Amino acid sequence: MAPTGGIIEERPNPKYKSQTFEKICKIGKGTYGVVYKIRDLLTKEIVAMKKIKFDEKDESTPCTALREIAILKTLRHENIVKLLRVEHNLSARKLYLFFEFLDCDLQRLIEDNQLTYGYVRSISEQLLLGVKYMHERLILHRDIKPHNLLVCQKSGTLKIADFGLGRPFCLPIGMLTPEIQTLWYRAPELLLGAQTYTTSVDMWAVGCVIAEMVLGKALFCEKSEIGQLFVIFRILGTPKKNHYLGSLPYYGYHLPQYSEPILRNLFHDVDERLVSLIEGLVQLDPEDRLSADQALKSPYFF
Repeated sequence: MAPTGGIIEERPNPKYKSQTFEKICKIGKGTYGVVYKIRDLLTKEIVAMKKIKFDEKDESTPCTALREIAILKTLRHENIVKLLRVEHNLSARKLYLFFEFLDCDLQRLIEDNQLTYGYVRSISEQLLLGVKYMHERLILHRDIKPHNLLVCQKSGTLKIADFGLGRPFCLPIGMLTPEIQTLWYRAPELLLGAQTYTTSVDMWAVGCVIAEMVLGKALFCEKSEIGQLFVIFRILGTPKKNHYLGSLPYYGYHLPQYSEPILRNLFHDVDERLVSLIEGLVQLDPEDRLSADQALKSPYFF
């Protein structure tokens, strides 16, 4: 059953919840809501449902939720999760987003050490195809990480999910908040306070995800923003003051100085083409990072 008009289908009856879906189990938490595996009583299918509850101070549907819905309604790609319908229970101050259901996320596959060489290649290519499509339509995801990448274990299909931090952009890009992206996948310019950035922040995260599939653990893994910066510089080298990063608000003169990058030393017995792809995605200067289109032309995929 599709919405009959506008972005949201209104269900004014506060008791409608029990009439339209049956909860099976909680499967996760998105940026702005809790996600459940449910049986959709309208279609008899197993789907995923994100429940967003707004605060009493919110007089209308939160703009973040509206933005996520609007973005998902414009994206139709085999590697982006499909939004099936939206329901709004105004009296209960709840919004329900219904999605196609996939049985796993990439985080679990990494933790279970289930990724073969061929699987890493397939997942990497599908991720880049989805990101390329998204960027061509001027959408930033801003929270790419293994937990937000859903996988159908039977078919091996990957789909990008959770657009709670996503936003459309126009060129030239104006000021944006740097308070985005889960810490381990946050680009160095964001950690240093950049308020203008491009699709390259998503590409940094893609590089981190691909590296994590190979290593079995996060490439850059710290508990604080300053610690995250230090580990990035330890692996990629500390940028000089005249580097682009040196012009950003939080760049300091007393950063530890690491002169030689050691990224390649972390990947033992790994295809040189794959290491080169990762290296091209996690460049310190966003201008030097591969775009999704450029990454898909990497020799690794041929």
